Amino acid sequence: MEISSYKQRHEYVSETPQMYETESVPWNGYAQTLKTELESITDINGDKVFGLVGVSRTPYVPPSHSRWSGGYLWTITFLSRGGNIPALSFDDSSLTGANPLLEVSDEDSGASDLYQGARNSAAFGADDPGVACDGNQITGSFALSWSGNAYHDLVATTVNVFTVQTGGSSSDQFTALSADSFKALFEEHVLLNSVSQVNVVRSEQPTQWMGFTYTIIFRHQDVGGDVPLLTYMLGSPLGGSNSYVRVDEGVKGTQLVGTFQLRFEGETTRPINYDATPEDIQQALNELNSIAPSAVVVSGGESPVRSGPSSGTGGMSTQVGG
Repeated sequence: MEISSYKQRHEYVSETPQMYETESVPWNGYAQTLKTELESITDINGDKVFGLVGVSRTPYVPPSHSRWSGGYLWTITFLSRGGNIPALSFDDSSLTGANPLLEVSDEDSGASDLYQGARNSAAFGADDPGVACDGNQITGSFALSWSGNAYHDLVATTVNVFTVQTGGSSSDQFTALSADSFKALFEEHVLLNSVSQVNVVRSEQPTQWMGFTYTIIFRHQDVGGDVPLLTYMLGSPLGGSNSYVRVDEGVKGTQLVGTFQLRFEGETTRPINYDATPEDIQQALNELNSIAPSAVVVSGGESPVRSGPSSGTGGMSTQVGG
């Protein structure tokens, strides 16, 4: 018999599945024989097609039979391949005997158990042992909310905005959402069509459950300072047992806080808040004996100084005159 797989790399990271198959395996081969055969198959890069596997073999006696007729049950556990493994196919044309039968069992884990957009599972025609188990990969979509800032409104996206797979009809429709696609969706639905304000980087490797990490870098003056955290909206239609989205802050945004003081002719003002108005600064200066009986007038923009690249003006400054 020969065992085949239509997948060299997971569909989340490869647009074009490729067929690989084992050499002929004896009908009564040992578990180690099948393990060695599966792990020996490599692609053009030298990567193991089936990954590392564990194989066990036990005599198979269907419940409807009264004695063993020479059949075996092989259980293959994929130890290093992430996500769901497509149901294996096989060639049993070399088996001999009275009505020999070779079947594959692969768990049907529900509507999200898909491969290349089609339902993907297999079961014995009768007496399925029910031990097959899918890889519990993440599927579906999720939503995010953000409280915004002075230049962006509070927003909560709809549940189907950030999809695990790209979707659409192009050749990449079954691959995981790319960094560029995530950025485009983020700019459209979170920043409400404000472009070139963030960069997005996706992790090179997925988790065992085929999840990726997307790092969002806020780089524009309209999203400067300590940006509020994004929030994962519970109830998002993610597939897979206990699937979730975790939001962490990698690097805290730099934002001015605290107080400062001004000095004139040896005298120092009281502490002035970092976000003081021109009137606050003017009052603090005019309290100094070194300025009296003269007085200063302080003027400045109502908005704080902003930093970061922008296609507009670079920010406002405060002028002190007397």
